[in-house]
Amino acid sequence: MLAPEPDTTPQSPGRLHAPRRARRPRQCTVSYTLYPGAHDHAGDQHVPHVRLREGLNNEA
Repeated sequence: MLAPEPDTTPQSPGRLHAPRRARRPRQCTVSYTLYPGAHDHAGDQHVPHVRLREGLNNEA
C-alpha cells in the first residue's frame, strides 16, 4: 500500500478544509461516537461505527 501524500495546502487560522475521504481500512474496525442527549436531558448515546475491509460482507 502506498503512503499517503503530504498535505501541501497552506494552513492558516480560521480556515476550514473540505473533509478528506476516509481511507480504506486494512482490517475491520469498530469505533464509537458520542451523541449528546437532546435538550439537556440525560441519555447521551454511544453510537458504534463499523468499517468493513473491502470484500467482506456484513452478515448477522
